[in-house]
Amino acid sequence: MKKIILSFILAGALFAPAIAQTDQQRTIPTRIADLLAKTPADDSAQLIYNAKEVVALGADGLVEMVKQLNQGGDKSRLHYAISGFSFYATQEGREEWRSMATTAYGKSLSQLTDPVDQQFIITQLEMVGKNDAIPYLQGLLRNDRLVDAVSRSLAIIGTPEALQTIHSAMGAATGASRLAHVKALGYAAYPPAAPAITQLLSSNPADTVLQKAGYYALASIGDKASESLLANSARKEGFRYTNNGATAAYLQWLGKQPDGNTTTKKLSGLLVSLQQPEQLATRIAVLEMLTKKYPAGAQQVLLNALKDKNIAYRQAALRFAKPGITAANASSWLKPLPTLAPAAKAELVNALADKGIAAAATPALQLLQSKDASLRGSIMNAAVKLAPEKALPVLGKLLQTADATEANAIRNALLLADGKAAVETATAAMATASPAGKTAIITVLGERAVSEQVPTVLPLLNNESAELKDAAAAALPKMVVADQLPQLFPLLATTASGNELARRQDIVTSALKGITDPNQQASQLLAAYRSAGAEQQSNYYRVMAAIGTPSLLEELSGGFDKANPTAQQAMIQAMANWKEGAALETLFNLSKKELSPALMNAVIGSFTRQLSNSKVADESKYSMIRELMPKATSVPMQAGLLRSLGNIPTYPSLYYTAEFLDNASLKNAAASSVMNIALANNQLKGERVHTLLEKSMGTISGDESEYLKAAVRKHMATLPKEDDIVKPFVLPEREKQEGFKVLFDGSNLDEWIGNKTAYVVEDGKLAVYPKKGGDGNLFTKDQYSDFIYRFEFKLTPGANNGVGIRAPLEGDAAYEGMEVQILDNDAEIYRNLQPYQYHGSVYGVMTAKKGHLKPMGEWNEEEISLIGNKIKVTLNGTVILEGDLAEASANGTLDHRDHPGLKRKAGHIGFLGHGDTLYFRNIRIKDLSVKEDQSSKKKKKKKKK
Repeated sequence: MKKIILSFILAGALFAPAIAQTDQQRTIPTRIADLLAKTPADDSAQLIYNAKEVVALGADGLVEMVKQLNQGGDKSRLHYAISGFSFYATQEGREEWRSMATTAYGKSLSQLTDPVDQQFIITQLEMVGKNDAIPYLQGLLRNDRLVDAVSRSLAIIGTPEALQTIHSAMGAATGASRLAHVKALGYAAYPPAAPAITQLLSSNPADTVLQKAGYYALASIGDKASESLLANSARKEGFRYTNNGATAAYLQWLGKQPDGNTTTKKLSGLLVSLQQPEQLATRIAVLEMLTKKYPAGAQQVLLNALKDKNIAYRQAALRFAKPGITAANASSWLKPLPTLAPAAKAELVNALADKGIAAAATPALQLLQSKDASLRGSIMNAAVKLAPEKALPVLGKLLQTADATEANAIRNALLLADGKAAVETATAAMATASPAGKTAIITVLGERAVSEQVPTVLPLLNNESAELKDAAAAALPKMVVADQLPQLFPLLATTASGNELARRQDIVTSALKGITDPNQQASQLLAAYRSAGAEQQSNYYRVMAAIGTPSLLEELSGGFDKANPTAQQAMIQAMANWKEGAALETLFNLSKKELSPALMNAVIGSFTRQLSNSKVADESKYSMIRELMPKATSVPMQAGLLRSLGNIPTYPSLYYTAEFLDNASLKNAAASSVMNIALANNQLKGERVHTLLEKSMGTISGDESEYLKAAVRKHMATLPKEDDIVKPFVLPEREKQEGFKVLFDGSNLDEWIGNKTAYVVEDGKLAVYPKKGGDGNLFTKDQYSDFIYRFEFKLTPGANNGVGIRAPLEGDAAYEGMEVQILDNDAEIYRNLQPYQYHGSVYGVMTAKKGHLKPMGEWNEEEISLIGNKIKVTLNGTVILEGDLAEASANGTLDHRDHPGLKRKAGHIGFLGHGDTLYFRNIRIKDLSVKEDQSSKKKKKKKKK
């Protein structure tokens, strides 16, 4: 009976991330922190993996994770982790998971301090719980703050035992608790509760909230004994829908009753009694219920409803009737038609026409002859659908006298008819049609693209009637064809301007586009343009821009110098809309001329509009914009150019735009563009880029800017500060002399073995991407005993990794060898770390000092020196750990675990992943054991001598 609605798509099967450190020996807080660092999951595979990690924690570990809700702050990661596990625990075959979740959630309830957190866990219990959840929830039924959530959860669990628990608690409950129990039992439709709920309502008539909840509970349960109470309560409300819900509850109760004569009689009697206007909604609801529960008599009930005076009631009846209308029973629907009022007749005929009942054609045509224009209008579509050959002549005749309302109805009907027949009807009526009728006819001709009627419609562009002019202007672009261009070009020989001129230009443009060859389009347009008078040539510019061929652009730019300022302005405006941004370079060349300030601003404005569509290379766009900036005399023009630079994601564009960050008038536009440039190209990196982005975020303002800032912050977290050019790392001269060897120079992993799928070379760095897959950690191919190991690393938020030392290739390197922590130990998820888990600590054995990691996103330098049992870790120039491993573990390790690796004398050095992204570089080592071996060999040789 559990009512859980979940929609989830599981994409991917088993998840095998590159996370080798699955050690179960780590402390519970550490494992929880590692899990939360991977939450929320990026995909379903990670979700499954996270769920398995929760299982590995065990019930006590899950309790500890839930208890972290007590710590306050951002709890979203905890919510994701817990609810994700709850979902998987309810899947088929996961009974052990489900049982573990129920136990853990139940135990943790009493250990949570915030009722909001308790409610969250209660919702998890309702998801995973069965009868095993009842003991944990039962005691909270007396908690006023939680009783609603607990009652609902027990109702959703829905077992007889769970529902009996609510029922038993209701007897002694009062106030909010009692109300919650009633709602829950109603939700579960628990029949044994009906008598008690009825008694509660009778005993508390003044408690309106309880009354409403009780009504719905009884209605949901549907017990026959509840009829009297519900019916009387609805009657007191006049069988109207009111706030107390009595009428709605009574109808719901009726709907729960079995089909049969008894229920039908009750519904029929109620339907007859509901005659007041304010009872309309109830009457419609009862009508629908009656037709469903009494299918044998439904048709007659609905036909009777069509005789009602209320149109909303009649239309509701037809809505209920339509699914049951068929050709087989059509005659029985048509039979009572003569008894219906005209409006009801039209409504029924329309319903029959929608079902394709041919027999409804006769009454449709009869109604079409009505003297009532509104009645005729309501039946036109049906008549055309069922008998077009007879209906269309009638519509043609009606066009002669139609007003705007009827003409619109005729237009819609004609558009439903067969194209040829509709066009014949429309054209035949054109000469004698009323003004409104002509408007309707023109629209039909346009929608049907009737080119033969262009000569008829074209003169209407000069008609005194605004309606006819508008209709003609809208229809002609759909009607004209290329062969009519000789008759259309004269449209541009006009003194019209503004919208009227634009309409004429659109008509000519449409006809030209009917020519498939662009060169032919341009040829015809140029011939007309050149033959036009000088004062009319500007009317062609917009058409030339729409066709947009190079020859047209050349014609326009070639005549620029000879044109007067007005024509020049028109040319520039046309170029702003030139097809595919092809006028960009032409406009740029115009800017080099000696132009008036007004024309120069027009050129820059048009240039800016062309930029987004132009196919010119970004480098060229940048150069043009930079040259135009000094010529822009207004702040809006300059800001427009700067915003355009935001779409050119190159270093030069970025650096030039940044020059305006200190300009009071332009700094907002400049900052926005700098940020957009960087976001569009992740190859733009380095210290200077970081600095400019920081400055831009501090400069930009406005509500919308916050979204941009958030995107930039996220981008910067993974953006390297080093220069773009990657050079292989070379040992400093001093380290060469000291005997260091490069293990990773940024170009290859030749010195390494293991997981080279998740550990990859990228831009001179060793990047760790666990989601790439692979298996295991990454280790040096050689083994080392005593050494000085130096490297640099950059963390991402919450990142966790480690350096394995003297480690074997198999087993848990943190225990079978040793692990020096690499960790963002300042992250919120790691606030409960043990000291021996801090960055730089020998995990579980020795504790490092905190506070010496660089800010997130910066590179850290670290050195690990291991000689015998003596270990020292230096971070960014500060020694954070130094001591003797044997002495530190003489009386047991800090984590009270067995660390057999402390006794190893040699092993591999490795990076031990925990599923987080981070980066390493410039890795080198000085093998101290090599020198010792060489020294001892020399001594032996001397002794032999």
